[in-house]
Amino acid sequence: MLTPLSGFEYLRLMRRSLTGLLIASMLSIPAPSRADLPTLGDQTAAVSTSDEYAAGRAYEKEFRAAVPTLLDPLIQDYVEHLIYRLAFATPLSDLHLSVLIIDSTEINAFAVPGGVVGVNAGIFLSAHNEAEMASVLAHELGHLRQRHYARMMMDSSHDMLWFLASVLAAVALSARGQGDAGAAAVDSAQAALAQHQLHYSRENEQEADRIGLQTLVTAGYDPEAMPRFFARLYKTISGSGDIPEYLQDHPLTPSRVADTAARAAQFHVHGIEDTLAFELMRARVKAHYAADPETSLNSLREIIAHGDHSDEAMLARFMACNLLLRLDRGEEGLAYAQDLLQQSPHRIAYVDIMADLLLHAGRHAQALALLQSESHISPTSLPLRLLLVRALSASGQGRQAESLAEELVSQRADDPNAWTAMIVASRAAADRLALYRARAELDDLYGHSKEALQQLRLGLQAAGSNYPEHARFESLIERVSHEQAGQ
Repeated sequence: MLTPLSGFEYLRLMRRSLTGLLIASMLSIPAPSRADLPTLGDQTAAVSTSDEYAAGRAYEKEFRAAVPTLLDPLIQDYVEHLIYRLAFATPLSDLHLSVLIIDSTEINAFAVPGGVVGVNAGIFLSAHNEAEMASVLAHELGHLRQRHYARMMMDSSHDMLWFLASVLAAVALSARGQGDAGAAAVDSAQAALAQHQLHYSRENEQEADRIGLQTLVTAGYDPEAMPRFFARLYKTISGSGDIPEYLQDHPLTPSRVADTAARAAQFHVHGIEDTLAFELMRARVKAHYAADPETSLNSLREIIAHGDHSDEAMLARFMACNLLLRLDRGEEGLAYAQDLLQQSPHRIAYVDIMADLLLHAGRHAQALALLQSESHISPTSLPLRLLLVRALSASGQGRQAESLAEELVSQRADDPNAWTAMIVASRAAADRLALYRARAELDDLYGHSKEALQQLRLGLQAAGSNYPEHARFESLIERVSHEQAGQ
């Protein structure tokens, strides 16, 4: 009888496999043979959900270390709200999800054991509306709900180590690859992983589609969005032969498109197709990836000049503000942001962009006043709270900023945005101990255990005879050392 792995043993094996395989793949070296890896096989069936959660969180750190992520609180907040809206409609047995936004224009999304959900920013560029984006995420949550990974591992020789490692290697190479060289590296990695990589069966895909469609309806979205998006993807790839990363693990055929269309039609409902929130985030992503911000600005100014306060003109103003932030010309965007706030004074995206522009323009007091006023209306808004930390810090109120940042990291300990805010606040408060701790926690989130330990040892030394802080740093050193031993 097989002995179940403990949570730490499973975590240690998984992290070692991930690191080794990623390095091998990125150097185009053939992946190690199965004889070189721990032989788990059906032992994965004995892994508890808590072990699965631990494995997923270890994967998350490896992922951040290997793949460029987009630290944009406004986009993060939008995607988290969308995913949780869908997750509550699925429903999942475990709603402890962690959302990663990958800084890549490629079309991709995935959800792995342990509730780690990855979304490429490129989906905002390929989806025509919020319902289409929701359809991709609902499908991924369908895989999680049915535990397709565990079921396939029990029915085959695959194991979770190879599954998570192959996802990490493929996404990392795709996100980092540039041009033909990047594509060649991806092909090499995929060839090396071909016999091990976990692919969904036709039955898995159909089941995830079915659950995804029901999730869309329950969450209030138009189920027709899924077949529309799939049909457009299929039309795009059918002539070019260029298969997006998402479709390499989720094969798309005419029969699958037809099947989702037939199932969607059976609901006889037409829910939400699009929202202003999605279009605003889409404009923000477009600004982030604009190859020539100045040329884009000129086009937007023409739309604004002739559009008055039409939806198109308002989106153009918002995108122009984001482009001006990229160009570090915050002062120029204030008039556009003011127009946005006049139309919708409490919309978080508009308050966020105005406060950000004010901070970039050096108008710290104005930004602080705006954010403090809005905090009474939207007290839990992640992007506004993060901006408030910045505004307080810039206004010489470091202790208040640090108090708010401490609240954020206690609620979002796995969020790099929160620890980055803590670094800003502790600097403003001249709090060396808090700064060492925040730097260490941020390094640890990115899988940089060595750097994290360096910061923690500096903190331990600085704590001196301050027993509570000394004990805190000793505890953190023990935790990170334990993690490092498992790598």
